[in-house]
Amino acid sequence: VVSDFLKGLAKKVVAGQILDLMKISRPARMSDHHTLLQAVSRDFQLCDNKLQHAAATTDPMERLKWILGFYLGGLHTAPMESAGKAPLNPILGETLQLKLSSGTELFCEQISHHPPISAWQLFDG
Repeated sequence: VVSDFLKGLAKKVVAGQILDLMKISRPARMSDHHTLLQAVSRDFQLCDNKLQHAAATTDPMERLKWILGFYLGGLHTAPMESAGKAPLNPILGETLQLKLSSGTELFCEQISHHPPISAWQLFDG
């Protein structure tokens, strides 16, 4: 895996494309076996109750705390679930629909490849 990556890097250096290092392809073996949309849905599954608490409160500061808890909880769980590997890039037009245990429904779609843009819609169940 590392040798494949280093070969790609060496080819760029030899060709004089040292400034084009962001375009080196990453071997699929270095990636998590889930796509970006699946990784996002995993974060929603693990932190769903925080958004429900945020929606239920009327105090803006309390709502901010719950939303930050949701956001930071997703940042904490993502690397743990994927063993530190980046997810696979989603395919243009890829969709994902998920109904969480709370009844919340999540709809995701990859709407652009370059730049990569994903759209999410969350409905309270």
